[in-house]
Amino acid sequence: MQLKKSAQTALKLLQVFLVISAAIVLITRQDHNAHDYSIGAHAWVTNAAEYRALAHQAFNAARTQVDTALSTTTSPLPPAIICDVDFTLLSNNSYEAFLITNQQTYPYKWRRWVNSCLGTALPGANEFIEYVHKKNIAIFYVTSRDITLKGATTKNLRKVGFPVKNNHVLCRTKKQTKVDHRRTIDQNYNVLAILGDQLRDFDHRFINKDQAILYQEIEQQKHKFGKRFIVFPNPIYGSWLHILTGNKRLPKIKELELLRKTLQS
Repeated sequence: MQLKKSAQTALKLLQVFLVISAAIVLITRQDHNAHDYSIGAHAWVTNAAEYRALAHQAFNAARTQVDTALSTTTSPLPPAIICDVDFTLLSNNSYEAFLITNQQTYPYKWRRWVNSCLGTALPGANEFIEYVHKKNIAIFYVTSRDITLKGATTKNLRKVGFPVKNNHVLCRTKKQTKVDHRRTIDQNYNVLAILGDQLRDFDHRFINKDQAILYQEIEQQKHKFGKRFIVFPNPIYGSWLHILTGNKRLPKIKELELLRKTLQS
């Protein structure tokens, strides 16, 4: 009798083990599938020659815009350009790869990564910034990174070879956003070009709009793209995804479900 009870207990434990194992496999598969989009986007940025070509194209357009604006301006204000940092001048590829590998999402270990100064210059960034600097054009680095990360951000920008004045690195504070920083710069400088990877880097009218209204706004300002507004490709993250999720931070699996629903045959 005792042997029979032991066998039944062992069988029940085996069943529980199999159920738990199946659940772990299912969760792992879901997590893997949830990051499938991020893996593809990151792989494209890392490996596609087209990404490098688009980066050079953007900087070439920015250089043309700077030259044209300088030759035609009548403004008495000193010239300047405004540059976003992440995925505009600095690549965050290693951080994004870290998130995917560890099945995590931003802001997991973000501060540690920024403080490590591991960002690398985008293709063509050094040549463009050097060109602008030699023309005595003020360069403002305007970022959504928190003000507590200003020191590390400045260090990383200098590490990759960008000329940086400490008061020209403008970060997010409780009272100041990119919009506020751009407004202040506009009041004191003749801004020749703005470089960024998100529409919110260029104009406050691109912020917090639904897709249809955003498309209309782009049509109204389309003459500025490739001229005053220089857009860099970033398929990994951005406001376009926030619009789809209703500005909510969703689990990766839910995010992927939303992306699938946008597919059109």
